[in-house]
Amino acid sequence: MRRFRQRVLLGSPLIHKFARRLPMPVKQIVASWTGMVDVHRYQDFRNPTTKAALVADFLRRSVPNHPQSVLDVGCNAGEVTRHLNEQGFLTLGIDRPEVIARVRHDNNRAALLPFEVDTESVLHLPSFDCVLILSVHHQWIAVNGDSATRRLVRLLSRKAGKTLVMEFSCLNSKYGWLKPELFDDNAPNSVMEYATEWLAETLPDFSFEFLGLNEEHPVDEPYRILFGGSRIDNLDSDRFLHQSS
Repeated sequence: MRRFRQRVLLGSPLIHKFARRLPMPVKQIVASWTGMVDVHRYQDFRNPTTKAALVADFLRRSVPNHPQSVLDVGCNAGEVTRHLNEQGFLTLGIDRPEVIARVRHDNNRAALLPFEVDTESVLHLPSFDCVLILSVHHQWIAVNGDSATRRLVRLLSRKAGKTLVMEFSCLNSKYGWLKPELFDDNAPNSVMEYATEWLAETLPDFSFEFLGLNEEHPVDEPYRILFGGSRIDNLDSDRFLHQSS
């Protein structure tokens, strides 16, 4: 039944077009009536292969040395972790214990570890070449607020020796219902403006570039935005080596 709802009910372009015009509270009521609430999970409508391909391409361009160690924070179903491992990256996915317990048997090709990330526990993480912060930035802001999220992201960035990748949601509601609007919903240019300013203020030690639009949920949030950051001291070192040669 879930397959039917996923592929037919939400697979129709007409339904997508109609649903996008509905206010969010109405969408939630309709989802409840039609039994769609249990379907709207991370692995049901996202395209982890496309996202992982964007990340892998960025890593290969930024750091020619291969393989690289990667930490996937908030890995959820572990699809990005698995794909990167299959591409030769040494990737570890971490998420809350209850999430890992639910998905570990469904994705036994991914290296997944139960680990609750906060400002205290992050200090115990080892360093990696790259840290991925995907699908969790907006959740942290909604639960803990912007200031606490900036602090946590800064601490995680210290574990990224070379690069860092962040994903930004394109719906204001994802950042908390009671918060003021940060950008225009599902407007990539507006979200990119917010994300660029947020990254510049939070992570001045990194130089970020837009990686692409990642396919998200077809009804209410078609895309999310990916940014890849390279540590500035590494960029300066690479330029020096290139000039010396």
